[in-house]
Amino acid sequence: MKHGFVVLGCVFCAVWFAGCTQSTIVESVVNDATYGLDPDLETHPMGIEIDWDQVMDDWRESFEDRSVYPMAHSLDYTRDDDKEYLEVFVYVQPGTSREEATDYATEALKGLNDCVYMQDFSFEKSSVDSYGSFVSIYSTHVVVAPYDTKDDESTWLGEAMIPPMEYYPVGAFAKVAIAGGTVSAVDGTEAGSEGAEDAEDAED
Repeated sequence: MKHGFVVLGCVFCAVWFAGCTQSTIVESVVNDATYGLDPDLETHPMGIEIDWDQVMDDWRESFEDRSVYPMAHSLDYTRDDDKEYLEVFVYVQPGTSREEATDYATEALKGLNDCVYMQDFSFEKSSVDSYGSFVSIYSTHVVVAPYDTKDDESTWLGEAMIPPMEYYPVGAFAKVAIAGGTVSAVDGTEAGSEGAEDAEDAED
């Protein structure tokens, strides 16, 4: 009888030890995985597949709600994961001021990030000084315009090119007219004729 208890005890210890070892290996693999900032977003390290149609629906439902954002008209975006390029279009109602439109665009861009976060918690949410880790993967081009005149660039209320891992409110970008094109100033203010003259001198 005593011999039987010894055998059972050995078997129990062996099973317990094997389970602990397997748990440690699994934990190590999980801890070593790289979360977020994966350019192949369709094959996430945790096996999570983002439903991009749902992301668009959630984003629009939240940020096209005129009871919350009276200046809102419609939103759209495209992304190129190979080039890590994101293009965001924020269309507003006629008569919306530049400040209202660009502040809204900043919030909408953060909201896009957070709609992705709601499906995959390995990404970081946006914050006061960050668009969040999904948006931060990309070079992001933002266009802010009245919907009715969106094809006329002279009526646009804002345009920004935000580098990966950087944070600038959309309204911090001012377009400065110069000979042969435009330059973007990131200084928190709108550049005037003096800035345009400086840009022309630099080209000369």
